Amino acid sequence: MQLKDAEATLGQNNVQKSSFVKVEREGRIPQQDIYPVTEGVKSDYTKQVYKDSFNRFLRHIKVHDLQVLIDFGPKVLEQMIIKYVIHVRDIKNPPLSRGSIQAECGVIYHFCEMNDIVLNKKKISRFFPPDESAHDDRLYTGEEMQLILSECNKREKVIILLMVSAGIRIGAISKLKVGHLQPIIKEYSTFKIIVDKYSKYATYWTTCNYECAMAIREYLEQRNKQGEGPVKDISPLIREHRDPKDIFRMKTPRQVKDAAIRYTVREVLKRSGVYTKKKQEIMMSHAFRKNFKTVCEESGMKSLYVEMLMGHKEALVKSYMRPKDAEIIQGYTTHAADALTIDLTNKLKKQVEKLESERSEELKQLKVQLIEYKKFAEKTAAEINNLKATRGLEHYESSKFLVDPNFSNIVDAINELRSKNGQDPVAIVTPQEAAEKEESQISNTLHQRN
Repeated sequence: MQLKDAEATLGQNNVQKSSFVKVEREGRIPQQDIYPVTEGVKSDYTKQVYKDSFNRFLRHIKVHDLQVLIDFGPKVLEQMIIKYVIHVRDIKNPPLSRGSIQAECGVIYHFCEMNDIVLNKKKISRFFPPDESAHDDRLYTGEEMQLILSECNKREKVIILLMVSAGIRIGAISKLKVGHLQPIIKEYSTFKIIVDKYSKYATYWTTCNYECAMAIREYLEQRNKQGEGPVKDISPLIREHRDPKDIFRMKTPRQVKDAAIRYTVREVLKRSGVYTKKKQEIMMSHAFRKNFKTVCEESGMKSLYVEMLMGHKEALVKSYMRPKDAEIIQGYTTHAADALTIDLTNKLKKQVEKLESERSEELKQLKVQLIEYKKFAEKTAAEINNLKATRGLEHYESSKFLVDPNFSNIVDAINELRSKNGQDPVAIVTPQEAAEKEESQISNTLHQRN
């Protein structure tokens, strides 16, 4: 009886198999799509990171056909991932930390999720090494940042200050174009910077302080003088480093690669003596971005504005508030711009410009007051002369008093202006003193007539 059942079952399987083959030959069953590891990833930089990480895994398991990888099934894939974890944990020199292994496995998990492969992640995580990091990485100090900036040329200074004052990721700097910088109204003397302009999902904008804006202008001016000519909007903001004597290459700027930006930052840190091999102490480039967030928050800037300037879209999604660009720029300029300035000379330069602007405005107001005072003085003198003519006292000296209740304020303003110009202040004659002087002169005159 059992044998007959088995034969019946086998016969049904053969019929189903033959039917499946027949349908497949007729082309009525579409092939399953295979989604690459970069599918669903928004940032171009993150796509490249995912691609490099997944290729390391494929090279280790010696499989390069994604269809073959999927056909292995979940159980076999789990074993492959576990062997890869053991390799990078124990055999690879230097071995990867727990966080790095989690990042590597996260890329593999993403590929499996996109292709409907369910893994036992909890089982795989049992093979991760213990977390030995203390998470006590620190930021660069003010003195260290000054040392770093002192070792920079104009090109390197722009790279460093974009991370410090604008909070831009190091991976986004190489893609910036000159046209991505939009000058903001004169009172701020800075730029609105469009980051990841050509990414449909990750585009955002940020701004920078006066120090960074001046460094950008000086760098572009240097390129102009070295033979590139007027820098166009389509030109890369950070171009490949070329010998200024090579006129042809100077006139055709090429976009710098991301690896070159990272190398440049590393070399500047080495020259300044700030670079350390202890990654746990300072994150080489990301510490600048962490410093941006820390300084902005501590200076009193709204947290939502900070997250938006850093390109964290999650903050805006979770909030019902939709602030205007001008409000964010005002908040940044008021609270964080000066705190993010590294070079003290730039701080002093901005303060001098502010004082000169205030003084210029003050001088304009004083000139207006002087004009009004002159008109009032002429009108008052005419009234006094008319009054004397009616009393028959034309031959007496005209009194120099005014009856304007704001006369003392005007005189104080005039004296302040005269003091700034190195002149002696004018004497203030109150209306009462002028009247007493006038009566005394009239009394003396009458006494002499008698």
